[in-house]
Amino acid sequence: TQNAQLRENNALLEQRVAERTADLGRAHEELKRTYMTSIQVFSSLMELRGGWLVGHSRRVADVAWRIGKAMGCSEAELQTLLIASLLHDIGLIALPDTLLRKPVGRFSDTEMQQYRQHPVEGEHSLLALDSMQASAALIRAHHERFDGQGFPDARRGAEIPLGARIIAVADTFDDLQSGALVEARATAAEARTLIQRARGVQLDPEVVDVFLHITAPAPPPPPNWRLVGTADLQAGMVLAADLVSPRGHLMLTAGQALSERLILRIREFEARNPEPLLLQVRRRPGEL
Repeated sequence: TQNAQLRENNALLEQRVAERTADLGRAHEELKRTYMTSIQVFSSLMELRGGWLVGHSRRVADVAWRIGKAMGCSEAELQTLLIASLLHDIGLIALPDTLLRKPVGRFSDTEMQQYRQHPVEGEHSLLALDSMQASAALIRAHHERFDGQGFPDARRGAEIPLGARIIAVADTFDDLQSGALVEARATAAEARTLIQRARGVQLDPEVVDVFLHITAPAPPPPPNWRLVGTADLQAGMVLAADLVSPRGHLMLTAGQALSERLILRIREFEARNPEPLLLQVRRRPGEL
């Protein structure tokens, strides 16, 4: 009938629309992957300059993304932040190798003037790309300081885009460890301490607080053993370390399971000696 034919045509049309929508979705995802891959490749090309640039942008991007995520940035903001982080030093391409092979702290006045132009050069290099303008703004501002003493525009506080304030913290963290600022490289713990000191001066205090939280070293796991006096020994306990007499003689080896008879002999040995014995025994599952 006519109605049945109409329903069949509508179903066919819906199927074709669904297929076309799926094709467009796949094409869009492929375009996004290609776009991000191109940015990552370009970022990697910058590392060919050597020195402290090797791996720098990738490490900065990782920390910046984690900060942005913890601060509740949207997916679009995170993508802008990720792109800007990967390309934040793109303006350094124009600098000679002699500059990139020594820390910023050893730059002459002339070299420092050249270096201070790299955020502007980075922004200009992306001028023709409409999709990059949000990231370009972050690149220009990533060396601004919270107190207004940064460059190139001496912006301060909330005048600086949040993404740039995030990159500034991540960038400083890696610079301190890579030898980009001074020849003496800081450890991660030392870098965290120096960033904390820059809180509210060079760096945004809120961003610093989030950074310190997400990079705080995990507490060490509790030891898998505990010290037990002879009075508290129980059959079935297993030694976690060798038991050595006060005179340095090996009495029992790690892994030895304690029986009632063995515990009795240990207590008898202790009774004949002036110093008490403490044994390291393995913790049982669920034991604190």
